[in-house]
Amino acid sequence: MPKLFQLPKVIPLDTGGDLLAGAQLTFYERGTTNLQNVYSDPELTSPHTNPVVADGNGVFAPIYLDPSLNYKVELADSDDVALAGYPVNDIAMRDEAGNIQITDADGNFTGPDLETVLQEIARKTGIGEQIKHKTADTSRASTTTLADDDHLAGFVINADTWYGFEMQLPYNFNVGDIQFRPNYSQTEQESNWSFYAIDQAGNIVADNNSSAMSSTVLTITGLTDTSPSVIVARGVFRSHATLAGTLALEWAQNTSSANNTTVEQGSIMRVFEIGPP
Repeated sequence: MPKLFQLPKVIPLDTGGDLLAGAQLTFYERGTTNLQNVYSDPELTSPHTNPVVADGNGVFAPIYLDPSLNYKVELADSDDVALAGYPVNDIAMRDEAGNIQITDADGNFTGPDLETVLQEIARKTGIGEQIKHKTADTSRASTTTLADDDHLAGFVINADTWYGFEMQLPYNFNVGDIQFRPNYSQTEQESNWSFYAIDQAGNIVADNNSSAMSSTVLTITGLTDTSPSVIVARGVFRSHATLAGTLALEWAQNTSSANNTTVEQGSIMRVFEIGPP
């Protein structure tokens, strides 16, 4: 439900100890200069002017925030001079625990709110880790079209956050060609990732790196007798400034062949939150 906004800093006073007449609150999308609506009513039907201007006594009318959004707020005096300590990011009105439904009518834990609660607990406690592993082989043949893996997919990525990822992929093939990348559903702000491939004798037989995760596909090509048995990849990236998204392993044959390329059961991918920028 909508919540009343409260100033994240001490209410500003002038040199006489009075509230600042005509003070201005400007609300933006988190981390940007794009204005974002706030409202004068709890139903969120009547947007305030933005900036919201205090009256002659320095008092603001009630301001309601959309609980689904994250804000940046700027506080300035009547001459548009920002006050010390502003702007402030990460102004978000979280739902109260009593308003979150995580059980069905029979009292069983269920529903998307449960996932939201668990993710928030992980974020707040610094856990922020998601791990998936392959419970069965995935084989592909006669295609070079990249597609998400059947199991190593669906990692939840919040906006404007640094993440790290690691994967270990045992696989086999007859032609020695594979292409792959972390498939992020948005466009990251910064990234760097690399891989190396190990053959059955423990030798590193291929390696590469890239600073463009979303747009660069890394490949292992032309290997026969020294065919790798495990790919190890890792990297870091800063997610899209305002949009949440998902992350998956995307892969295909690099050279089309009727023989299977198989990413094997037991492959694992770990995604972990490093923190805000």
